[in-house]
Amino acid sequence: MSIIVEKKTGHITIKIQENFTYKILKEFRNAFTHESNDNKFTLDMASVKSMDSAALGMLLLLREHAGTENIVTIVNCRDELKKLLKIANFSLFFDIK
Repeated sequence: MSIIVEKKTGHITIKIQENFTYKILKEFRNAFTHESNDNKFTLDMASVKSMDSAALGMLLLLREHAGTENIVTIVNCRDELKKLLKIANFSLFFDIK
């Protein structure tokens, strides 16, 4: 399994356990599509060493599902990936820590 989902009341944490690429699209989408968009979402990227352009699109799918009222938080992101997200202006749509 490449994704671990932790559920607490009102909060969903999605932990990616490998590189964030197109290969995990279905599993990533299944991690949140059946969850209420009233939840707060956190994406833990501590184990992610690289990501492809499809991962950026997958992040936008999560953001769209969460809705404009909920901020999706990205945590434990490596500096080089954090820099990539900021260059792509994802800091406008996500709280990147």
